Amino acid sequence: MWKANDRHERYLGGVLDSHLERVRRDTGVHSVLSGLVKGHTNVVGRRRGTENGVIDQGREVAAIHTGVDSPDEQKPARSLFTTGVQSTHMDGPESGVVPAVESTADDITAMRIRGAAAIADAAATALATQAERSTADSPAAFEQELRAAAATLYETRPTAVSLPNALRYVLRGMDGDTVAALRSSTIARAERFKRDLAQAQDRLGEIGSHRLQDGDTVLTHCHSTDALACVEAALEAGKDLEAIVKETRPRKQGHITARQLREWDVPVTLIADNAARRYLDRTDHVLVGADSIAADGSVINKIGTSGLAVNARERGVPVMVAAQTIKLHPDTMTGHTVEIEMRSERELLSDEERAAIISGATGEVAETEATEDSDQTQVTDSGLTVENPAFDVTPPRYVDAIVTERGQFPPESIVTLMRELFGEPTDDPWES
Repeated sequence: MWKANDRHERYLGGVLDSHLERVRRDTGVHSVLSGLVKGHTNVVGRRRGTENGVIDQGREVAAIHTGVDSPDEQKPARSLFTTGVQSTHMDGPESGVVPAVESTADDITAMRIRGAAAIADAAATALATQAERSTADSPAAFEQELRAAAATLYETRPTAVSLPNALRYVLRGMDGDTVAALRSSTIARAERFKRDLAQAQDRLGEIGSHRLQDGDTVLTHCHSTDALACVEAALEAGKDLEAIVKETRPRKQGHITARQLREWDVPVTLIADNAARRYLDRTDHVLVGADSIAADGSVINKIGTSGLAVNARERGVPVMVAAQTIKLHPDTMTGHTVEIEMRSERELLSDEERAAIISGATGEVAETEATEDSDQTQVTDSGLTVENPAFDVTPPRYVDAIVTERGQFPPESIVTLMRELFGEPTDDPWES
């Protein structure tokens, strides 16, 4: 028990020292999010590197969004930032949204593109493609098409704040009095965002790698490129690491993490999600990513993160969250909530499995009804409900450090970084 407590104190002490050092000096490291502050359009990347926005006495309040299998079934998410404002997204060819943008939106919805950083990168690329292929004949029409494209992308997944942050960044760089000028400025802005995003992750990895010592074992949940950047940087520094990887059902993103770690020749033990507590005694660090981080330091990440963090605290194992500043949710500073995506029940229960449960319970052949997709039917039973939340909220008291490209922070102080980066509440330029 002494080892665990000593490890926890050593870890947290190092985080506080790092934070105080950052406060004492100007590091010169600029965040991707610097360009999101209203009135600021420049981002510098010179150096490589709760369910609720506010937790009320540990209670989690969720704004629910239903995920679906088909884009035809997609319901627009309530705006995270502007209550009661209708989306400017228009269906059909009159919107001017090019097919490549629609395809990217479909890929994000279906999780063929997954991970907050990958989603942000794809969104910026899609806006650049929209700008390049737009046939608008006036600046006003061009700007409307870009806003419609951004709205199409925004409506895909509501929890990962990197998506709207990326859209804001690119749209705020759209500048010019002609279509040609607007086109070139938008493409340049998207390219700069992608470049700065990659540099931010490199810098984050370098900072996070200092927490990992030679011979350490990390326990991971889901698949996070930010978390893996810390591991990669530690390996490049000559440290030997091992990993315990949770499979992360229902989509088994842990398999992606395991594959990447094995490519780096890291010994991996793949475990069932429910076995995590058993393996914490063999763990030096719990290392996870984040899809959004609220102003109070709450971490919104793949479902199961919160329970893992609670168990880790009980065992004295430090929890490190690796997240670029593009994952900070500035609107939580003014009390806005973070929507938790509810995905399709078919990720948990196929129609055949549902039919077997219902038929076994009633002894009768289950009834079916057509879904919105006319080619599919779903077995009906008002007594059987399936819920599939994609994310949960980890309160800040269970997190030891949030590692960003700007440094390491105790979760309770992350609001200081938000104020430094944003200064004031943001808006949604696709709603203009």
